[in-house]
Amino acid sequence: MPARGRFKAPEREIDLGTLEFLQWVRHELSRQLRLKVPISGTSMQPTIHDGEAILIEAIEPSKVRIGDIVLYSSLSETAVIHRIINIEDSPYGRLITTRGDACRQSDIPVPIERVIGRVVEVERDGQTVELGKLAQSWHKRLRELLLRIKLWLKS
Repeated sequence: MPARGRFKAPEREIDLGTLEFLQWVRHELSRQLRLKVPISGTSMQPTIHDGEAILIEAIEPSKVRIGDIVLYSSLSETAVIHRIINIEDSPYGRLITTRGDACRQSDIPVPIERVIGRVVEVERDGQTVELGKLAQSWHKRLRELLLRIKLWLKS
């Protein structure tokens, strides 16, 4: 989910799709452990919906894992919030490959050092929901759907 829209930082409004936003997030995460940011876009549905706010925590790039939803700087210096689907060693160092939950194609692999933070919570309908709880719910529904399809194919 490329970060889009505008964000009202304490001192001014910042366009989420700019290098200025990336610089601001890096700076703020260096000063505090977590940062709340509103997001627009649909690439991370059903985990993150358009218009929701996310809580990002600072994280060392070496500590990210497959399955984490991360904020990173793309090769074109735009903010992207997607799930890590692969981590691999290459002649150019460690690379991550990400994909939005609602996307069919993976993003271009980027150096792991481009990771800025990890999404830990989503603010939904005025409630804060930990991503672990959303993932458990989503995986449970997926398992139930796959079981129904399997039973239907057998009949």
